[in-house]
Amino acid sequence: AFQEPVDVVTTHTWDELHPPSPLLPAEPFLPTWVWGFIASAGMTLLLLIPLYLFYFRRLSNAQRRFTARVGVDPQFVSVIVDQ
Repeated sequence: AFQEPVDVVTTHTWDELHPPSPLLPAEPFLPTWVWGFIASAGMTLLLLIPLYLFYFRRLSNAQRRFTARVGVDPQFVSVIVDQ
């Protein structure tokens, strides 16, 4: 029945023929999408903070009307009058 002669026949149990499946890898501390969210939030802050500090505040100050102080400083008047 076989092409090669069979000299030795051994029996095996179910566990010997079917070893347990390998263990799954451990789950990471944070999922990949959380790392992506953290990176995008950090890059957003790196973009918006300099924009606020150097562009939006300067633009706001450029559009604000100049208002002179009301009243006269007595020290200024004494310096001008006495000299």
